[in-house]
Amino acid sequence: MEGPTDEYMFVSLYTRHREPLLKGEDAKRLLLEKLGETKKQFHLVIAAYVVLDDHVHLLFTSPPGNECSAIVNSLRASFQRELRKGGSSVEDTQTQVWEHGLKVRTLMSKEELRDHLDFIHYDPVRHGHVERAGDYRWSSLAKRMAEGHYPHDWAELAPPAGVARVLKFAPLAQ
Repeated sequence: MEGPTDEYMFVSLYTRHREPLLKGEDAKRLLLEKLGETKKQFHLVIAAYVVLDDHVHLLFTSPPGNECSAIVNSLRASFQRELRKGGSSVEDTQTQVWEHGLKVRTLMSKEELRDHLDFIHYDPVRHGHVERAGDYRWSSLAKRMAEGHYPHDWAELAPPAGVARVLKFAPLAQ
């Protein structure tokens, strides 16, 4: 997983008041579409993502000069604009979708990177959406499994140790 820099950014985005504004498939699909556009616009390498009903975790790196806040604000704004055009089933498209502010952590070691990859991919299990992480559709785990980075039975018996290490930095990763 080589990127333009050795610095990966772990970003958590929360919906307003943690409401399940991303609950429907349309909203999740739209967010992933906008993530793809943001990836192209900023030349990102996206190592992992997960879209849950009330929050999103991203792990990416970008070329020097791209500010993390500019990248994330572009993603949030394009998603919100598309909602307002009627591109989703979110009930009130005039509602502010995202909490203000940005929760971000710069990862500086391979161990931190691995822990955060595992955290992101295990999060749907942690929140009770699925029993097996590989069954969750709105995550990068299936792609990472297909690439051989994770076995197909990954984390079926217990959460990976990295999840607990990431949680100790709560509330960033909640």
